[in-house]
Amino acid sequence: MNAKWSIIAAGIWVFGCSGPGPQPGIEQCGNQVDEDQDGLIDCADPDCAADVACEAPPECSKQTDCFSSTYDYFDYINEPIPRCDNAKKCVTDGQAIDLHIQLKKGLGWSGLSTATPGATVRLIKKTAVDGSAVNCDLINSIAGGNTPEDADALEKSGRFNYLAFESQSVNSTVGQTTIILVSNVTTGSDFLVFAELWSDKVATSTHYPKGKRMEWRCYDDATKYPQLLAPITPEDDWPMGMSTPTSRTMNIDMPGPQNP
Repeated sequence: MNAKWSIIAAGIWVFGCSGPGPQPGIEQCGNQVDEDQDGLIDCADPDCAADVACEAPPECSKQTDCFSSTYDYFDYINEPIPRCDNAKKCVTDGQAIDLHIQLKKGLGWSGLSTATPGATVRLIKKTAVDGSAVNCDLINSIAGGNTPEDADALEKSGRFNYLAFESQSVNSTVGQTTIILVSNVTTGSDFLVFAELWSDKVATSTHYPKGKRMEWRCYDDATKYPQLLAPITPEDDWPMGMSTPTSRTMNIDMPGPQNP
């Protein structure tokens, strides 16, 4: 018995003294590991000073300031939509997912020969930047114009917090449901949905639809529209490249044009 333990102990001693320990590596910024073993992790390490992950976040007074400075919300990137925090800095938090959305045209479109190749969808928090309540009456009062010059009225106002905003050219024919993928949706709850259909495609220069706004609908009552306004969760994600949705489909009723 003693001989066995002597062999084991000797083996351990030889293993421990067989060579130098792990050598310091190059600091990888953003993984919570001290690779170079200098006691400083990620952005606290001077080696990460030039890394994009450690740049000081841009200053802001409203969420849409962050759109222009840190984030192109018309392009697909796998990040949540940014917000302006209490320190007036642009930050991204939460989790970003992709939502499968159907704009379901109703009988009011029957007999019309005009397609609607431009669509916008916004998921807007029911608490404004200044802390006041947001409802569809307020949204419609600000987004009241039907020309391309009016298309960005909500964003220009700087009053709203967004979970998502999508502006797309779509293959839409009369009487058919318009299906779009909304990227960069931030998980969360307590939001309303505002959708628009336009008579022309999205302009490359502005990223907003051209032509005239033909239909717009706002939904803010979760008791009437529980499926539409249910909280956005990671389980609602529709991965890019999937031909059919694997989870939730958000159905938005578009009964017929108010501006045919």
